[in-house]
Amino acid sequence: MPADTSDTGALSTPALFHKVKNERSILALAVFDGRLFAGTQDGEILVWSLETYERLASIKAHSRSVLSLFVSEEDGLLFSSARDAIVNVWDIHTLVRKFSIYSVYDVGDVFCVTYSATTKTVYLGAMNTSIQADKARHPSERNHRFFDSVGPGGAHASNRATDIDPFQEPGVLLEIDKEHIKQYAHYGYTYSMLLAGGPAFPVFGEEMLISGGGDGSIKIWSLDKQNHVAISEFHVMESGDESVLSLAIDRTLLYSGRVDGEINVWDLDTFQLIRRFSSSIPTISSKPGFAHDCRRGASWLKACFKDLGADAETLSTTDNTNPVVYARFRSDSMQTKKGRTLLFYGHYDVVPADNEGQSWVWDPFEMRGLNGYLYGRGVTDNKGPLLAALYAVVELKAAKSLQMDVVFLIEGEEECGSKGFQEAVLANKDLIGDIDWILLANSYWLDDDMPCLTYGLRGVVHATVQVTSKRPNVHSGIDGSQGENEAMQDLIKILAVLTKSDGKIAIPGFDEDVLPLTLAEERNYAAISEALVSRDPSRGDAQVLAQKLQARWREPSLTISRLNSSAPAGTSVIPQTVSADLSLRLVPNQTTEAIQKALKTVLSAAFKKLHSSNKLNIILANAAEPWLGDPANEIFQTLEEAVVDVWGPQAAHTRRGSVHTGGHQKRPSTPGTSDSLTGNSDHHSQATADSPISPTSPASSAGQRSWRPFFIREGGSIPAIRFLEKEFKAPAAHLPCGQASDKAHLDNERLRLSNLYKSKEIFKQVFKALPMKK
Repeated sequence: MPADTSDTGALSTPALFHKVKNERSILALAVFDGRLFAGTQDGEILVWSLETYERLASIKAHSRSVLSLFVSEEDGLLFSSARDAIVNVWDIHTLVRKFSIYSVYDVGDVFCVTYSATTKTVYLGAMNTSIQADKARHPSERNHRFFDSVGPGGAHASNRATDIDPFQEPGVLLEIDKEHIKQYAHYGYTYSMLLAGGPAFPVFGEEMLISGGGDGSIKIWSLDKQNHVAISEFHVMESGDESVLSLAIDRTLLYSGRVDGEINVWDLDTFQLIRRFSSSIPTISSKPGFAHDCRRGASWLKACFKDLGADAETLSTTDNTNPVVYARFRSDSMQTKKGRTLLFYGHYDVVPADNEGQSWVWDPFEMRGLNGYLYGRGVTDNKGPLLAALYAVVELKAAKSLQMDVVFLIEGEEECGSKGFQEAVLANKDLIGDIDWILLANSYWLDDDMPCLTYGLRGVVHATVQVTSKRPNVHSGIDGSQGENEAMQDLIKILAVLTKSDGKIAIPGFDEDVLPLTLAEERNYAAISEALVSRDPSRGDAQVLAQKLQARWREPSLTISRLNSSAPAGTSVIPQTVSADLSLRLVPNQTTEAIQKALKTVLSAAFKKLHSSNKLNIILANAAEPWLGDPANEIFQTLEEAVVDVWGPQAAHTRRGSVHTGGHQKRPSTPGTSDSLTGNSDHHSQATADSPISPTSPASSAGQRSWRPFFIREGGSIPAIRFLEKEFKAPAAHLPCGQASDKAHLDNERLRLSNLYKSKEIFKQVFKALPMKK
C-alpha cells in the first residue's frame, strides 16, 4: 500500500488506499511480483492483483485453515502450512502443487514454514513444540515404504527411482525423517520462524534459523554445515512468557510480535532487547469483559520485573480472579541478614473510564503528557507510584547500592476489594519469606502543595440489602393497593432505621469502640486546617475545616450508595425485587465482624416488625479492616527525612503556573480527587512549579523555612494493608505520591511529572537508608 509523505519527505500515517474482502477470515499473507497471496480460514489460497485489485485465482490448498505462507523468489515457490499438519509447495507462477510434506509424528497445527533456497531445505514449526526439517528429496532416496504410494497430484512416487529431480515431479509426497525432527524446541507451540544470514541478512556469518515460541523465548539455531536439516541451539533471548507469534528482521534488528500486543526490538549484534512498542492494556478489574486484559497486564508487569533483574512470577488467586505479581530484587550486600526485606504493595488494576461524552482530553487508555502532567486512567492510581518505586530499586541495583531485599506484591483486584489477594499471599508465604517493613503509595496530598505521609485509613464493610416480593413486576395502576406489601416501601422503611434525623448512625453500639480524640491529634488537625486555610481562605473557617477532616478520617460513616430496582426505568411499575448498596466506613478499634453482625441484627429486627410477606436478604460483600500506623517508628521517620530532603526546604512563596502573566489569575476550577481541598487547580496550573513548604513553619533569616510533611489520616480504605501487617508482623507506612487534583477515579486522571520523579528519589533514599537503621 502506498504511503503518504509530508512536504518534508518524512513518512506520515498510512492512509487506506484500497480494500479487498473475503467472506472467511484471512490468516496469512505473502506478496510476490505484483500479486497478493492470502491464506484463509477455510483452507483456500486466494490471489489478487496489486495493480487492479481483482482476484486472479482461488485454489483449495488445504483441508483446514491456512496458517502460514512463505515465498521463495529464487526458486519460484510458494509454501503453505495449515491446521491439517501438511506443508504444501506450489509453483508460484502456475499454482500447481509440486510437493506435500508431512511428518511421521502427529504434529497438530503447522504454524509456520520457511525455506532455504541455498540448501533446498524446508523448516516448519508445529503445535507439538517441534521444529522439523526436510531436504526436499525424492521418496526413492529414503528407506520408507510409505513413498510407494500415490501423491496428491496423481504421480506415482517410486522408491526405486534414483535419477528423478524432485522439483520436476508434480504432487510428490515427502516425509520428514525422524532424525530431522527437533523435539521440544520450545516449551510451547513453535509459532514463528525465519532464516537469517548469508547475502540477504549478513548479521550472521552463515545462515541461521530463528524461531519464536509459546514459552515467550526466541531461539537462534545453527545449521549443520554438512547436513543442513540438523539444527543445534545457538542462543536464547527471553522477555517474559507471552507467546512470540511473529518475527521480522531488518539488518541487525529483529522484531518480534507477542500475543499481548507488544512488539519487541532486539539487537542481534549484542542479543539485547533495546525497545518495546506496547499497546495500551485496560486492566479494568470490575468488568468481566476485561479479564483477558488484566491477565495481559499481569504478564507484562512480570516480564518488566524480569527484564530489570528481579525474580518474578504470577501467583494464582481463587475464583478466577486476577493474579498477583510477585517480584524480588535481591540485596547487593553480602552482609544482609536473613529477613531484612521491605515489601512494596501496589495494584495494577484500574476503574473504568467512559469517554463516550468526550469528557477526557484524549483516550483515557493512551497515556499522554500535557503541561508537565501525564494523563491516563491509572497513571496516579496506582501505576505511576508503582513505577517510581520500581525504578528506584533498579537505579540502586545499577549502582550496587541496594542494601536489602525488596519484594513487590502487585495485585489485580484492589479496585474490587482485593478478592483473592489474601488467599494468594497465604498460599505463597514461604516464597515471600520474612518481611521487616511494608510500604505502599496509593493516595494523594491534601492539596497541590503540601507533601504528606499517611498513617491511618478507615476500614469498610460493603453490603447489599435486598427485598423481594412473591409477585412479579406489576403495573401500579392495575395491581397497586394499600393491602399489598411493596418491596420498595419495605426497603425504604428498614433503611430509615440506620440513621437519625441529624445524620448520626443509629445502629446500636456502632460507635462504642471508637477511640477518643487525643490532645496531640487535636493539635495536628488544627495545624493542618490552619495551613490549608492560610493558602486558600475560600476553604472557610479553620476550626470548621478541622471538624470536617476529623469526621472524614477518624469517625465512622454510613452511605447508601445505590438503589436498584427490577422495574424498567421511567415506568410506573411496582418492582418485584429492590436492593440498596451500603458502604460503612470503620475506624481503628472497630472490627468488620462486629459491624457486619450489628448491621444484620438491626435490619432483620426492623423488617420483622413490618410483618411483611416479602423476603429480606442481606448480602455481605468484601470488607477491609481499618489501619492505624505509628508515625514515630523507623520507617515513618525514614520516610519523613527523605521527603524533607527531596522536596525542600524551598523559598517561602506561593507556587504559580509555568507561564508568568504578571499576576496570579484564578482559573475556572475542575473537580479534583477531593473537591474541597484542590484549591481550584486546573490542567495548566503548577505544571513546573517550585517545591512546597509548610506555611506554618517559622521562617529563617535567609528567607527559607524549615518544614516537615503533615502526618494525615484518610477516609478511604485499602483492604490489603492491615492484613499484610498482621500476617507478616511488620509495620506499614504510606507515602502519598500525587496531588489532590490528580482526579483518581475521575475523568482526566493525571500525575505531575515532578511528583513522579521526586517520589522515585524518596523511594531511593528510603530503600538505601532503612536497612542501616535495623
